[in-house]
Amino acid sequence: MLCLVDADERHALLAINTQCLVHDATLLLAWSWEEAARYLETFRCYEHKPPTTIMARASDDYVGRLADVLGCVRSVNKTDAATLASNFGSVKAMALASREELARCPGLGGKKVERLYAALHAPFPGAKNKHKKKSDTGRAGSIKEPSDSTVGNSSVPVPSSGSVVDVHVDATGISDLAS
Repeated sequence: MLCLVDADERHALLAINTQCLVHDATLLLAWSWEEAARYLETFRCYEHKPPTTIMARASDDYVGRLADVLGCVRSVNKTDAATLASNFGSVKAMALASREELARCPGLGGKKVERLYAALHAPFPGAKNKHKKKSDTGRAGSIKEPSDSTVGNSSVPVPSSGSVVDVHVDATGISDLAS
């Protein structure tokens, strides 16, 4: 869905976003008529082309792949990735580096160093604690699977039984209405 935003109506945008989530649609916001026209022109150009035409190409070299990974950290670009690769040699060496060692790399300012350090030292999403409580294990040391799982940080239960769940989205977050 392409939506031209011409007023500061957050509630209307939230309602449209909610409907797009419910109906598994993509919402594109255009802030001017020109931007909306560019979106339409682009869609028209790629209408009958295969998906591979717009898919990103995977890099074959180490620095290119490193730039793809480190590019997920805000403001880290290909030049920064090349600098980090030449100074540290490996991702492990980067992860073991202190903030001061990262700051010694040319082109890395204080904010970029903090973001990179935080990304390299953040736990993996969904990582489980190595030390399980005795109540978490079943027979023969197997780990019991939970009946519900959560999505991100929102604590939305996703039933494993395949039942339908009504979910309400508002400005405060997502809440489970009925199961």
